[in-house]
Amino acid sequence: MVSLLLDGLVAVLLVATIAYAALLNRRLGILRKGKEELREIVNSFDAAMTRIETGLRKLKQAGNPTSGELKELVAEARALRDELSFLLDRGGALAGRLEKSTKVRSRNGNGRPRPASEGRYQPRQGAGSEASEAAQELLAALRSTR
Repeated sequence: MVSLLLDGLVAVLLVATIAYAALLNRRLGILRKGKEELREIVNSFDAAMTRIETGLRKLKQAGNPTSGELKELVAEARALRDELSFLLDRGGALAGRLEKSTKVRSRNGNGRPRPASEGRYQPRQGAGSEASEAAQELLAALRSTR
């Protein structure tokens, strides 16, 4: 009877082992299937990374000349800004001088501009003997350039 009980116990344990082995086999099948899917995912990820690296290299190559052109444009814009600032300062100073001169004229009551000959160098009458011919030629040349 003990041997029959032992045989029954061994038979039950064998059935449990077979059931557990079948369960493990099913899980291993799922794991193998998942491993294949994981391998496919890794391969597609690797291909995507290769495409991304290639795209980034192309983007950098395309961006480098654009970056240089942009730097040139920025430098040119800064130079133009500086030049415009200089011109505005000069224009402001000139406008201030013009405004000041118009105020002075309006205070004098004249309000009219001075004649063109006023304020310029005029050779003295009868100074022909004192002034050399070179000085007279120089004056004539200066007058012709105006």
